[in-house]
Amino acid sequence: MAFGQTFPSKQFTLACGYAPGGLADIIARLVSGYLGRTFPQPSIVENRPGANGALAWEAVAKQPADGYHLLVSTQSQIVLLPATTPSLKLDPIDGLTHIAMVCESPYLLWASADFQAQTFDELVKLGKSGETPIFYGTSGIGGQQHLASELLALETGIKMQAVHYKGGGVMMPDLMSNRVQLGFATPALALGAYKEGRIKPLLAVGDTEDPNFPGVPASTQVGLPRMKSLLGWYGIQGPAGIPDDIADSLNKIVQDCLSDPDIMKALELNLVNPVKAPRKEFADRIAEEYGTIQDLVKAIGFTPA
Repeated sequence: MAFGQTFPSKQFTLACGYAPGGLADIIARLVSGYLGRTFPQPSIVENRPGANGALAWEAVAKQPADGYHLLVSTQSQIVLLPATTPSLKLDPIDGLTHIAMVCESPYLLWASADFQAQTFDELVKLGKSGETPIFYGTSGIGGQQHLASELLALETGIKMQAVHYKGGGVMMPDLMSNRVQLGFATPALALGAYKEGRIKPLLAVGDTEDPNFPGVPASTQVGLPRMKSLLGWYGIQGPAGIPDDIADSLNKIVQDCLSDPDIMKALELNLVNPVKAPRKEFADRIAEEYGTIQDLVKAIGFTPA
């Protein structure tokens, strides 16, 4: 108890499994900056890109479970990676202490402006008929865009073929030019093309419509409830075994961070939505999503690495 009462008393280190400049890195630096302003101890960010986030995960998991070594995580890293690459032997349930969510990243299904379907219902009708070849782009095999698209095809009967790229940014020019007709992407990635009238949104992943895209149905509203398991999020984890009082203190610190006006403005500028959630709710969400993704991987015949 004495340890919990004196926390924090030394430097925080936040590991980020992605290169500087990306959204995960931006969020890591926002949280680190808040820690540095709030407590007398310093806070630093260590970028450890590689293996889709596995290197940063493994580095943090080996650190002392004292609450000072943290992982700024993504849904793709914590949920998808263990399900699609079991050879890494990463345990998303008990391999880390799940501390807090930071934000959700909206995720939409986009179509080329020249694609003949104008709505999601028209897409389903056209796709089930098989009359028109439909290609969808992804940011790589086994990623969110790939699994979301395969789940869409599985549950609606749409006939379409994957075209895999080395990242979502590489896919966008082909989507804009109608070389591929469909692709899932965040608004942050797609907003420029959308404003230019080069692409159009057909579906928002989640339970409710995205307020920035009124009239675009949510996946749950059109009978695709499992798709919300592919809604991107960013969170904070630590090594397994962090004492509950320390983990609870960290959860409160993150929630206080999300009430900071500067942090909220920065998240809004990056088109993500802050999420305050208890630790158990965060851990339960990860377990549910992991189960759904494992089932999906089997259903689509994806061969895990």
